[in-house]
Amino acid sequence: MHIIRKHPPRPFCRSAMVLGLWLCACVMTHAQVVYLDSATRQRARTYEPLLFTAAQQYHLDPRLLWVIAYLESRFRPWALSPQGARGLMQLMPATAARWGVRNPYEPGPAITGAARYVQYLGQRFDGRVDLTLAAYNAGETAVAAYQAGRVVRVGRKLINPFGLRTNGVPPYRETRAYVRAGVALLGRLAVNRSATTIAYTPAARGTQSYNRDALIPTTTLRKSIFYAADDIPSAPSAPTATTPRSITYQSR
Repeated sequence: MHIIRKHPPRPFCRSAMVLGLWLCACVMTHAQVVYLDSATRQRARTYEPLLFTAAQQYHLDPRLLWVIAYLESRFRPWALSPQGARGLMQLMPATAARWGVRNPYEPGPAITGAARYVQYLGQRFDGRVDLTLAAYNAGETAVAAYQAGRVVRVGRKLINPFGLRTNGVPPYRETRAYVRAGVALLGRLAVNRSATTIAYTPAARGTQSYNRDALIPTTTLRKSIFYAADDIPSAPSAPTATTPRSITYQSR
């Protein structure tokens, strides 16, 4: 009778496995950041007029709505997430009802509802784009809880059970990747005031593209966005508590 013994993985094998998993995680995270293929471009151009109209109506930077539509659905109005988020802007049923969106699969109402929500989030979180993106992804309650270091109970669920205080972005892997991707993409979009367009470039433009003056909508905006070549940008740095303010809004 032969006894087969299972030998534990050698240290080298364990290290290789860990490195492989880490590289896969990095690729998956960074692959989401910014890559505009031809199909995504075509869908974006279809909905840009609606994005510009909603941005003007609610005194937002159209780049921000564009970024959210990209991150949420890659401009797919038929998208449905496993959690139940629906449509181009991936509105949950309760969020859609809150902002008056009867059918989140309809791009026009979905974009308008999302714009109202983003305007509210910008006002609640003092115009910080990182917190607005985090709240859109993880919920405003989670952002407020981690910003204040509070434990919050929602039904049977505890948010921030250890009372951690962060810069406001919850320490959820998905949310942090979402915020990094959004901030990186915003850094590659810039308003051209003379041509009233938004341009995308693979290279980050730096913090100067986030100042408040650059975010005030012009009186008339040509409803188009221009793109550069399909280059995948380098990995963005994580947002900090000093992330510049970059949402303009008006109290109603």
